[in-house]
Amino acid sequence: MGEDGGLIAGHARVLAARQLGIAEIPVMVAAGWSEAQKRAYVLADNQLAITGSGWDPELLRLELGELKLSGFDLSLTGFGELELKDLLAERTEGLTDPDDVPAVPEHPVSQTAICGCSGGIVSSAATAQWRRTSSACSAAASRT
Repeated sequence: MGEDGGLIAGHARVLAARQLGIAEIPVMVAAGWSEAQKRAYVLADNQLAITGSGWDPELLRLELGELKLSGFDLSLTGFGELELKDLLAERTEGLTDPDDVPAVPEHPVSQTAICGCSGGIVSSAATAQWRRTSSACSAAASRT
């Protein structure tokens, strides 16, 4: 609870107390906390208590972004470094339709070759390896 009496976290606890007819519950007063500290506490409280509940990803990203801009240490929110990087990553729409296939270039970069020992097709990227194995295949075939 904030010094002004506003509820910072524990909304489900308050609702449960009401349903049970409990008029008073103990609270911790966030005395002397900055707005950033209160907001970070809300995130950490929810993150630590997650048991199947979900976040609104856009609101979470915005809240974390604002805390980061204020210089707050985001590691105190309960999210790991990789989670934070993913949550704060800028999301953009692709510039092309994901189903679009580019046209085949007039002069392709790779070429195919037939591997004599196995009859397989290899790309030019594998040609050097093919030449080495081709020699080995030829030598093995001459011994049989």
